[in-house]
Amino acid sequence: MPGPPTDVPEPDEAYVRTLLAAVPELGDVAGLPLTFVARGWDNSVWRVGETLSARVPVRAQAVELVENEAAWAREVAGPFVAQGAGASLPVRLVSTGPHPYPWLLAEWVDGTLLEHLPVAERGPVAAGLAAALHGVHRAAPADAPLNPFRGVDLCEAPLVAGDAIDRARVRWGPTADALLDVFLAARAAPAWPGPRVWCHGDLHPRNLVLRSPGGAGPAARLGVLDFGDLTSGDPATDLGVLWLAFDEAQRAEALEVLAPHYDDAVVTRARGWAARFVLAVSGVHPEPFEATLAHAAAQLLG
Repeated sequence: MPGPPTDVPEPDEAYVRTLLAAVPELGDVAGLPLTFVARGWDNSVWRVGETLSARVPVRAQAVELVENEAAWAREVAGPFVAQGAGASLPVRLVSTGPHPYPWLLAEWVDGTLLEHLPVAERGPVAAGLAAALHGVHRAAPADAPLNPFRGVDLCEAPLVAGDAIDRARVRWGPTADALLDVFLAARAAPAWPGPRVWCHGDLHPRNLVLRSPGGAGPAARLGVLDFGDLTSGDPATDLGVLWLAFDEAQRAEALEVLAPHYDDAVVTRARGWAARFVLAVSGVHPEPFEATLAHAAAQLLG
């Protein structure tokens, strides 16, 4: 099973401290406690002190994403923040120093990743998303980023590669074909009839946080991470998270709040995006998402 690709050696603590030290205008951040957080498909992520994070791209394809995040994340995340949610907003895009690609210093969002929580305890995050997400999904400007893999009409989205489907079939058996049917049904549904809207683009349990009480607003318990795949297009690409992260009751409550803001086919398309996520990740790099994949398959087909 192939792992995440990389064009550079995996950053270690010494290397990340070197990157931080190479930007003197950041102050003494190189001397702050430094903790490895995760290795995503595009970035190595580190916590810097108590309030910052460093997202260091490990392949050339990530450069456009980190630049989009630096340029647009505050605009996309504005409605989340306005509703009281935490968001990993960009602090500084760094293009100097030894790393071959620009890297991003962003705000740290404290709390517990959804993937580390029992599903039954995720309700406050579902409620927070329901309170804020339709505000995020507002018309995007003409120069907003486009992503060929997210936000597009599902008829234009690349079908999961055949070899990935074959590997998903090895893992799931007949379930893989049932998930493929969900995706194909979503492709046949009416396309999003409205203008291209802002989308986070990568909502799943590793990018959502349950925060401690204390904030104000209906989304105060919600934290949203990693705006690297932000895009504009069909909001159903974000709504797929309702099957990836939540149970039937949580999803029903969220959809009751959200449904008036979308077209009638949004649920069909959102289920298709969730099914595509399960098939694609199962066939390429499932290890970090094992629990999410099993949960989502059960939610989509149960």
